[in-house]
Amino acid sequence: MGRLPSVGVPVVIRRPQRRRGGVRSNSSVSQRVAHHEPIFQKNVAAELDIVVALVGWVDADAAAWIEHTQRVRELLTRRPIPRLDTVVVSAGDAWQLYLDVNAYVCQPGRSFQDVDYVAFYSDRQIQPEVARIRWKLDGVPWTDAAVRHFRKSVGTEPSLHDAATLDPADIPESLRSRHLDADRLADIIEASRRSKWTEGRYQVFSLSKPGDADHVTLRQAVPHQNRGRGSAFTQSQRYVLLERLRRARTTADLDSSTS
Repeated sequence: MGRLPSVGVPVVIRRPQRRRGGVRSNSSVSQRVAHHEPIFQKNVAAELDIVVALVGWVDADAAAWIEHTQRVRELLTRRPIPRLDTVVVSAGDAWQLYLDVNAYVCQPGRSFQDVDYVAFYSDRQIQPEVARIRWKLDGVPWTDAAVRHFRKSVGTEPSLHDAATLDPADIPESLRSRHLDADRLADIIEASRRSKWTEGRYQVFSLSKPGDADHVTLRQAVPHQNRGRGSAFTQSQRYVLLERLRRARTTADLDSSTS
């Protein structure tokens, strides 16, 4: 494989599994566009980055031409709607993991819009704790070796590609030579590995906890009253305005401010 082009290449596809994820994501968006279906619930800017990067693997000049001629980024700045600052994720086991360790863990390469908060939808309601995002990392190895290394890195600025306990090829670019709360990351990996998140790699969000100054606790959970097959508020993720969520009595009050 030739040298990676420098034009707009996000970290998410610098590994083979990331490239495969990028192809799958782009295929989904392309199908929706071809059938005139909405894509505003997608992170459109991130999807454009993936398109440019995938083309760049084949022809760097073509990728540069796309980046130069596209109008997507400029159009996104002109949207006459407020920024939806909170993602509501379909939680299941993830809600309990948040209660245990104040984190959210999901599959690598999953696309998210630029948001500030994460809320959890489980048991047919949006749970009352709305957590501020501290940081997120993608492609993190979820192994005992990674935990041991992160524990050794506490109080240092870990250069993870030098780790004796980890294969350098197993470390995502987003973690290399980056200062991070290594002990916190190790705690999240250990807690989640005791549940459904086993060997592999994942995307991880470190989140605020109740009582933090920027954490939001709703007056009560927000119930979803629709019934029937396919009637869940979300089966993956959905974006809302935090201020509307604060005032909502049911999820019906969110309909005009979601995507």
